[in-house]
Amino acid sequence: MMLEGGKIDWAAHAHDAATVVTETIDFDQCIRLAYEFYKKHPDETLILVTADHETGGLGLGNSGTNLNIELQKYQQCSQEALANAMRKMKSAVAIPSWEEMKFFLKKNLGFWEQITITPREELELLICYEQQSFLKKKSKDIVSLYAKDEPLAVAAVALLDKKDSIGWTTKSHTGAPVPLYVVGKQAHLYSGRRDNTDMANILRRLFNLKQWEE
Repeated sequence: MMLEGGKIDWAAHAHDAATVVTETIDFDQCIRLAYEFYKKHPDETLILVTADHETGGLGLGNSGTNLNIELQKYQQCSQEALANAMRKMKSAVAIPSWEEMKFFLKKNLGFWEQITITPREELELLICYEQQSFLKKKSKDIVSLYAKDEPLAVAAVALLDKKDSIGWTTKSHTGAPVPLYVVGKQAHLYSGRRDNTDMANILRRLFNLKQWEE
């Protein structure tokens, strides 16, 4: 069986750190189920947990050594969900005022209440609200590989990342090594640093499969 926590990758393309974390926690719950099965059938189960690549160039510490990861708990939904909600607001008869939009950001990201927003930061969000999202109606979605997100949603989540000291280097894939965790039957065959194609080649050996022909 192969399972993929695909939204981890999607969220990293969009630089949505809180969603990366929550989706990884969900993925961990799936692995726990698999591990419980392994404990009952240790002689016939092999579990591999890895990734095909790293996405986004996620970095901890964007302006110093202090992290404020706890601020992520105030994000109540993904950037994608924020964007979809804002699109519905724009299609309504009455466009939300800035005060109404502040309430929306307060409710979904904790801004102004749990997370301090400086006057300059509020001004930047206000300009985005007026110039790119709502008042001038010339909004162009911010495009990543798997999403088209509303500009104000992107700006707000980016501000949260800045507040909790998370940085990014790209909206694409990176060449960073990814972890490989293995437990179960013949797990020793996967030890050490390996090329990604070894995952399939070792499985072929274990299942006595011939190499695919071109």
